[in-house]
Amino acid sequence: MNDHEHVENVPLIEDSLALDLANTHYTVRGAVREGLASPSALDGWLQRIRPRLTHTPASEALVVGEGDLAEFLALRSAIRSIAGSLAAADSGDGAAGERAVDEAAVDLLNAHAGILRTWQSLALSIGSVPSAVSRSEGSGVGGVLGEIAADAIAIFGTDRLTTLRACQAPGCPLFFLKDHPRREWCRPSCGTRVRAARAYRKRTGLVVED
Repeated sequence: MNDHEHVENVPLIEDSLALDLANTHYTVRGAVREGLASPSALDGWLQRIRPRLTHTPASEALVVGEGDLAEFLALRSAIRSIAGSLAAADSGDGAAGERAVDEAAVDLLNAHAGILRTWQSLALSIGSVPSAVSRSEGSGVGGVLGEIAADAIAIFGTDRLTTLRACQAPGCPLFFLKDHPRREWCRPSCGTRVRAARAYRKRTGLVVED
């Protein structure tokens, strides 16, 4: 399986760009997988999220190198560190975690977000009403890093934090936003796996890992 084929298996929950980057560290049947193992894999992942980028024109080429991969992995590590410290246990009270947040991770997040200078401009087109268009000084891969970092800040630094969850399915390292009171898992597949394990235990009396 080549990198572009492999990246199709990387989960995209689409709760947020930042959490989708965090979730490129994932598991398959209990085995840890690296979704960004090479520049080629990163390029494939960027193509998957590109329609959701608001500050990167579709016509702009994103050329990915080893240095870019290292920056994305570092940003992912920072996001996972902060999310792991702040994610609320799904106890129903919406309370955020109380573990200390790594200051170096916060500094890295802020540094990337600071690259992205955004504003709104008015665009005119013949035969239609004017429209507001998002503009940015950040460009290329650096602009994408900035947009992802800004998205993370919009979760960690606002009331959206109360919806941040670490999936409670055994062995699942993914994060998600609890956007519905009845949502318990990052993806339906995690819920299906846990329910199947519970049913098996009830039927057989055996203790098995969910």
